[in-house]
Amino acid sequence: MIHDEAPSTAPPQPTESTKLHNPTILNHINQFYHSLNAIPISTLLAHKRARSPDNSLALVSVDEATPLRDVLEIMAEKNIQAVPVYKLEPSNDGGRGEKRFTGIVSIYDVLAWTVFQKLFDDLEELNTGSQTGTTSKRFLDLDKEADVYFSTPVETLVGFTAESSCSWSLHSTEPLTSLLQMITTPPYHRMLIVDVDRAVQSVTFDEDDVPHGGDACIVMVTQTDLLQFIYDYRDSINEISFNHLLRAPIEQVELFAKDNLRSLRNMDVDPNQLSTAAGSQKSSVVTVPASYTALNAFRVMYLNRVSAVAVVSDNGGQIVANLSATDLKGMTADMESLESLLMPVFEFLETKSKSRGVDQIKADQLRCVGKGQVLETAIEVLKADQIHRVWIQDGEEKPVGVLTMGDILSFFVPLGQVEKETVY
Repeated sequence: MIHDEAPSTAPPQPTESTKLHNPTILNHINQFYHSLNAIPISTLLAHKRARSPDNSLALVSVDEATPLRDVLEIMAEKNIQAVPVYKLEPSNDGGRGEKRFTGIVSIYDVLAWTVFQKLFDDLEELNTGSQTGTTSKRFLDLDKEADVYFSTPVETLVGFTAESSCSWSLHSTEPLTSLLQMITTPPYHRMLIVDVDRAVQSVTFDEDDVPHGGDACIVMVTQTDLLQFIYDYRDSINEISFNHLLRAPIEQVELFAKDNLRSLRNMDVDPNQLSTAAGSQKSSVVTVPASYTALNAFRVMYLNRVSAVAVVSDNGGQIVANLSATDLKGMTADMESLESLLMPVFEFLETKSKSRGVDQIKADQLRCVGKGQVLETAIEVLKADQIHRVWIQDGEEKPVGVLTMGDILSFFVPLGQVEKETVY
């Protein structure tokens, strides 16, 4: 349960409405957004290319027939959270055929596909001893179910959630504001960009403007890429406005993001597509007790349509860990890996941490900030630890909010600027 902070004797604070419509803040948001509108997406691609170890933006994609076990292995090996899925179009000359992207499958799609599979119900029953039959036969049955599960072709997961159901792209010649609007509109967290400057002649489009053909000129850009670019190039974009926005209290940024989402909820949009960033309408925090099994915690995550939950102590409710959909990346078909999902969630995270390199962020490592800290603090934490959210805690270390990468980016979008037609 999430508790509010104790009443204070301090002077009354501004209401949510006055905070969100502070004329100075809104003015700097408008000015910064206007400055971004003059910068093409190609500038971001150049920045992303310069930051990559091999000066390359090679797209990691998979054929629609690729089994789930291979997709999970690719995600873990490449340290990525999503892969574009393609199918090969028939070739007129009998050759290999062209690639056509059909969607982007993320680790959240894997979560959605996983949590209510019969395999995991049977695994729970076996663990509690409620299944009948000999132990050897039960394990044999589970092995067969696991093989079927991990052999699932990735095309089955395309369309399982809102984000993977569409293959949407932008051109590198479009302004950064087009990318900013799209990538902060649920359910999008990443976009395919056609690098026009690199290979304009090698890409063809169908009537829906979906790219296909060689993927050498197609780049996937994430929320992390966009925020990193904005932060690194703030001096060239609009340093005065950006520095002013960096001083905004984290609580105000979170409220602004919620208000942007509320404006979207007034549109003709499936509400299931609007919950990955804000969680329930009552609170942006979904919590699970540390005694929950990892499997049940993942189920809570899916049912609440969030990509992470705060793990809290059973007694005091203090935040002790962070469980996100990405913690499924290392799952393999061996029984030990599957049974780890039945561990208490904190133990599950501890087990995963031991298998990671010394230079990698531990799975249970969380980052928290206080309500009174400023946006710059949150961005620095996200960048330093290469994570996607910081939890907001009160004076008793209880989670009272969460600030995601998408929340921060939506702070740079003026209220009402997200056009209805951008929602797919």
